[in-house]
Amino acid sequence: MNESAQKLYNILVQENLYSKSMEEFAVQFSNPNSVNNLYQALIANNLYSKSPQEFNTQFGLDGEVE
Repeated sequence: MNESAQKLYNILVQENLYSKSMEEFAVQFSNPNSVNNLYQALIANNLYSKSPQEFNTQFGLDGEVE
């Protein structure tokens, strides 16, 4: 997991939007469907505004947003 993904994890935990461990986060978001759901939730809550491709590049999660 890259540094940006770790920062994303930390923000989600600080905002009480995620409560599992970083290891569980990495496993959960190694799945393309989960990464897509995360991206859509961030967009819907105005927490992210870039394209799916930029999301994939920035956070380097194993599952890619389509």
